This record gives sequence, C-alpha cells and structure tokens, in this order.
Amino acid sequence: LATVSVVLVRNPVAAIALRVLTGAALAGVYPPGMKLVAGWYREGRGWAIGVLVGALTIGSAFPHLVRWAVPAEHWRTVLEVAAASAFAGGMLVLLVPGDGPFAAPAPAFTWRAAPRVFANRGVSLANLGYLGHMWELYAMWTWLGAFVAASEGVRTGADPTGGGVPALVTFAVVASGALGCWLGGTYADRWGRTLVTSAAMMVSGCCALAVGFVFARPLAVLVRWPHASSWGRRSPCRPASASCSPVSPSISCPRSPNGSVGGGA
Repeated sequence: LATVSVVLVRNPVAAIALRVLTGAALAGVYPPGMKLVAGWYREGRGWAIGVLVGALTIGSAFPHLVRWAVPAEHWRTVLEVAAASAFAGGMLVLLVPGDGPFAAPAPAFTWRAAPRVFANRGVSLANLGYLGHMWELYAMWTWLGAFVAASEGVRTGADPTGGGVPALVTFAVVASGALGCWLGGTYADRWGRTLVTSAAMMVSGCCALAVGFVFARPLAVLVRWPHASSWGRRSPCRPASASCSPVSPSISCPRSPNGSVGGGA
C-alpha cells in the first residue's frame, strides 16, 4: 500500500514518508522470514536461508528490470508492479502452515534483555558487522543506477537513461547477488560462518574501492566490479545473520526441546 500510494501523492515529503514506511515494512518481513525458514530445516538450514535471502535479492532487483522494459516517463508503472508483487508475495506466505518442527519457542519480549545483548562481545561484534554490511549493501544498490548512467553519459556523450541501459545493468548486478546468497548459505556451515562472512566482505570492499577506477570505461569492463561486489555483499547475509547463534544461544537463539537451535537465522 505504501509503495502504490507514492503514485497518488504530489507532495515530496509525503512520498518520502511513504518510502520510509516501505522500508520499515521490509524490516518486518526479513527477520521473521528467516525465522520461519529456520523452523523447517535442521540439515541444510544454511542452504534454505540462502535461498530465502536470494529471493529477497531478486525481488529487490526486479523493479529495475521493469524500469528497463517501460519508457522513462512511465515510472508509475514500476511502482505499481512492485506493489502488486509485494501483495502477491504476502498472499503466498499465507499458504505456509506456520512455524516448522525445529522452531524454538519465542521468549517473551523484555527490555531487560537489551543490556545483556550489548554486554555480550560476540553478539555485539556480529551485530556491528552486519550493520556495516547492510549500510554498504543498500548504499551500493541505491547508487549503482546513477553511477552507471553517469559513466555511460561521460563515455558516450549522450543521455543513456532513455534506453534503460543503467536500469538493466543494475538489475543484472543486484540479481547476481542471489547466487552469492546461495553460495554463502551452502558453504557457511562447511567452512565456518566467520570465515565466509569475513572473506566475502573483504572481496566486496576491494571491489568497492576499485570500481571508481573503471568510471567511463566500456560496460563490459565496468560491470565486472559491481557484479563481484554484489556477490561479496550478499554472501555474508546468511552466515552473518547466524553468527550470533553459537556465541549467545541464551540471548538470541534458545534451544528447542529436541536440542536444535531454532528461531534464529
């Protein structure tokens, strides 16, 4: 509703407020979704959550594909398709029978748990690392289309936005992160979550530093760095989400009666 309402408002302040509401709603989808998937898997949980986050990645990329397919003046169509997709996704979730057999019972919320969370060094480091990762990730997603458009404008001397090339490149780069999600989820439990997360973030950081040097270069050269960076940025999502589990099960991931860690990603 917040997304499609942007089409109707004429006040930029109201439009920004609606986008903020959309972001808040996303925060209400992402963690519960990972908890829901974790409850249905004991073996292969990393793979399952990697698939979930990969789906989120492709969904985030999809509006850029719609923008490429329609003329620039039809920007409202992009928002309408995005809103319809979100509504359809919500209807599909209603088909899920509920928490799986490996889900841990949710503890009662209490503000008194907050000091214990911040006092736990392992949990604090995992949360701070994830905060930095998400800051970098969404900054890259937001900036990429403008970067490609500016780069192509300098290289060709023409306005590249009319043909939708920046939107198509942005879709390809963001959507490629889905493969990074799958790989990160698959190998995190084999090689260790900390190792996979750290390695992926270092790859991502190096690509972020290097991409500026390929500004105004041909697209075949330019897109390699954001592609690699997108893989690196999305690979940590699943292992970083799960990093707090082993260091503080009593705070964030209580054990279910069958002994499995549930509730967390």
